[in-house]
Amino acid sequence: TNDLVADVAACQFTTSDRQVSTSPFPPVLFDRIECPVPQDIIDGTGEVLLQVTSNGVHFSNPFTLTILECVVDIEITSVSPDMMCLGNLADVITVEGRGFTNDLVADVAACQFTTSDRQVSTSPFPPVLFDRIECPVPQDIIDGTGEVLLQVTSNGVHFSNPFTLTILECVVDIEITSVSPDMMCLGNLADVITVEGRGFTNDLVAD
Repeated sequence: TNDLVADVAACQFTTSDRQVSTSPFPPVLFDRIECPVPQDIIDGTGEVLLQVTSNGVHFSNPFTLTILECVVDIEITSVSPDMMCLGNLADVITVEGRGFTNDLVADVAACQFTTSDRQVSTSPFPPVLFDRIECPVPQDIIDGTGEVLLQVTSNGVHFSNPFTLTILECVVDIEITSVSPDMMCLGNLADVITVEGRGFTNDLVAD
């Protein structure tokens, strides 16, 4: 009852290593009170005992709280792009999934790429946008065709399911659609022929 709430009425938490925190509780709400959790003394897993006193001398029965090391499951459901051309890799891979929150983003939260020859690159990911993150593509380790595994971790220890990226040797199709001129007079040939088509890029210009 609120008759018990005075300077000595308090919640007491006792950790397994005997650290004790006592704090006054606010007014009683019907048949319940709200005990502030002492964030400063709960620094490990295990059991914490909670008791309540109305006079600072007599305490209630102890009630056990359990502190766990909780692992948030992260699951990759899709990536984009999931296929890339060797020599023309994307800068980032957009990863969608479950369990992505900005609470996970810390020094150890990262994207990990593993190539078929076991080269590994791990890089932090930027803040989560809705249910997706953007993983920077490690241009330095992807130097051949094949499969690359992408995983995400929130703590540097537990990783998501692996998602397979495919690296292809892409051949650009070139097609001529028109030329100008397409007729010339013998003895008065044009200096050049202008060719129009598809698949012409400066990336194709080599020796």
